[in-house]
Amino acid sequence: MDAKQKAYSEWLVVRCQQGDRSALEKLLALWKSRYFTFARYRLDDKDAAQDVLQDALLAICRNLHRLSDPGSFPRWSFTIVERRCVDWQRTRIRDRERLAGGYEADAHIANSQANPIAEAVDAKMDSERMLALLDSELRALLRLYYLEEMSIGDIAEVLDLAVGTVKSRLFYARKKLQEKLVSEQEKPQ
Repeated sequence: MDAKQKAYSEWLVVRCQQGDRSALEKLLALWKSRYFTFARYRLDDKDAAQDVLQDALLAICRNLHRLSDPGSFPRWSFTIVERRCVDWQRTRIRDRERLAGGYEADAHIANSQANPIAEAVDAKMDSERMLALLDSELRALLRLYYLEEMSIGDIAEVLDLAVGTVKSRLFYARKKLQEKLVSEQEKPQ
């Protein structure tokens, strides 16, 4: 996000806090696709990401008046999306535990896990397809750092991790991405 977009977002947050409904619509329109993409890659499930997005947007709307620093809106709002993703995952884990050992659990797990590596990778792969090679936690981390241009400190807050942990996971994610790209390029066409 460039400085112009950041300033526009801050202005929209201030207008929203003053009760301007059209500013809220513009703010959500500006950020909605970013939240959806983050949730989709975090959860590996398009439908789940849509559900999480709706919950997160409601929480953002309900609590925007509490945000004291409009400049921290990206970090604050992505934290809400991340927490909704974690809640969704916890719910799925509880559901799977209830169905443990049953055929339904095995079928659900098999159907919900996508295999992004199975897709053909060409040499001019865009950032989204590169991220799809990694597991959801590493994708989320790289997305926040490179695509949303968040600082390591902000990412630590969003993902509720120590700064050192974020740094080491960024290192690990870059290494895994490089390994995946090399192995994909070595596959016969």
